[in-house]
Amino acid sequence: MIRYKLSTQVGEVHVSVDSEQPHKVAPIVYEGTSQAVLTVKRWLTYERGADGREIGEWAAPSDLKTAMKKNGASGFSPSLLEESMGFKAPLPGEADGGG
Repeated sequence: MIRYKLSTQVGEVHVSVDSEQPHKVAPIVYEGTSQAVLTVKRWLTYERGADGREIGEWAAPSDLKTAMKKNGASGFSPSLLEESMGFKAPLPGEADGGG
């Protein structure tokens, strides 16, 4: 599992791939308002993954990670929320014990 938070002018979108292995593909899941999701989908669908192919509607965690490091992603300010290897980025307020 890998999950990112992306910011658009119309809201935040969470993009995730639920796969236990870094190179095993699974459907991409988008969470957010329909307009924000559409904005992110228009970019991510045509972005290239780890193997150089267009991502489309399915991706491996390694593909999503590669796409989030590309120049096209910088406008969305991607932030890693969760990664399958047991790593979870702290949510706002968690790092200082608040929230």
